[in-house]
Amino acid sequence: MKNKSVLVVDDEELIVQTMRDDLRLVGYQVDVAYDAQQALGLFQEIQHDLVITDLHMKTVGGIELIRKLKDFNSRTRIIVITGYGTTESAIDSLRLKVDDFILKPYDRNDLLEKINTLFSGLTKKKIVTPSL
Repeated sequence: MKNKSVLVVDDEELIVQTMRDDLRLVGYQVDVAYDAQQALGLFQEIQHDLVITDLHMKTVGGIELIRKLKDFNSRTRIIVITGYGTTESAIDSLRLKVDDFILKPYDRNDLLEKINTLFSGLTKKKIVTPSL
């Protein structure tokens, strides 16, 4: 998947670094951001092929980030990854037309498979609603 760029956004350093390393290992170009402001700046420069974002961050939350990314480029591919999945957050994400919704802790192989599917163009929009 060379030449595909991914922006990973999360305020948890360990998650960002682990995901960055996993994605680079399989050939993706990866940038990281630890908050929404940093993510928006990077995205405006590069317009990544995919953004993977957490929902709950200290300053601007993931839903607001998704809105701004979609305003900038409505065709942006986005995967939400969160440890605080609720039916409401899944519905909010679906309304914003994200490509997938994954709960933490995530399975590395499952995430890589979802990303490969997105980039192969075989995906149909799918949201997995978290159990309550």
